Amino acid sequence: MVQRYSSFINYPIYLMNKVAHEEKVEKTEAEIEEEIEKVTKQWEEEGKEIDEEEIENSINRTITKTSWKKEFERMNENKPLWVRNKNEVTEEEYEDFYKSLFKDNVAPLTWSHFKA
Repeated sequence: MVQRYSSFINYPIYLMNKVAHEEKVEKTEAEIEEEIEKVTKQWEEEGKEIDEEEIENSINRTITKTSWKKEFERMNENKPLWVRNKNEVTEEEYEDFYKSLFKDNVAPLTWSHFKA
């Protein structure tokens, strides 16, 4: 949301970002054996065929943990259109600016770029 609405602000905006990473859950031998027994009982009751590889895959789980990056990341890389030179700005950037400013889906009919 910050990237979308701050792309035409003259001042830099920095935010800390979340990082998601997966970690394997470490279990003791007793916990693994207990889970194997539970899974095999459940599969026998359901009438499923027992396969050791599938049992191990169902027991080995990963947890997704989120953490924060230690350094800040700049969210608005673009300079505002009115600060940049007329020759550097593309038609697509003019249209994006118009659509984001006026919340319109249609491209503008025309535009004028000048410095005062």
